[in-house]
Amino acid sequence: MVKDISHEKVSYKLGLLSISVDELINILERTSPEKVTAKNGTTKFENLTDIKENKALFAGAPTIFIDDVYVSFESHWGNVLPYGSEAKSAIAAKSFFEELTRYKSFMDRFSELKILSVVYFFPVATIMFCILTFRERMGIPANYSEVLFWPYMAYSLAFLTKGLWLGYSMFLRQAVYYAPTQGFFKRNFETIAVSAITGFIGVLAGSLGSGLLDKIRAWF
Repeated sequence: MVKDISHEKVSYKLGLLSISVDELINILERTSPEKVTAKNGTTKFENLTDIKENKALFAGAPTIFIDDVYVSFESHWGNVLPYGSEAKSAIAAKSFFEELTRYKSFMDRFSELKILSVVYFFPVATIMFCILTFRERMGIPANYSEVLFWPYMAYSLAFLTKGLWLGYSMFLRQAVYYAPTQGFFKRNFETIAVSAITGFIGVLAGSLGSGLLDKIRAWF
């Protein structure tokens, strides 16, 4: 018998995400699943009450089974997918995925911009290297190459920032964390990071703007 299994292949990639145990519990309570089980390493949770009463044991990279939805935070590249036989499982998986992604930080979303992927960076870096190295042979005026240099530097620094955040997320940050009392740095880390990046962009934009004006004046 022919069977439609397209919904069984659905998988929603979470990407970069760090969420607290309490926030995850709130999502589970809002979605009101009939059955919740989970495991984290060698610890198994039979229901939502087990999770609430053992929050510290749940922190890390747990796997959760919610009715017909499977949620995994393993390897820092979690995913949400349906494992039931009904099409409604795919809808439930998508709904839970959307709930989780609401907790992505600014830096998580910034680091996932497609323009900062290796697929785009290396061609741009190669083209810029050729322009700077073979400018005279290619007949490119020095003014043009200098103007292109600053946007390229900004793009490279953004790519470097993405790489540093990715490394931090994979090696130092828990996908699901439990911090009943947070220090000042932990509470305000995202704000500090965003402020630093905003300040850097402002300084860079100012330098780039003045540099461009100087180049334009030189042409005339």
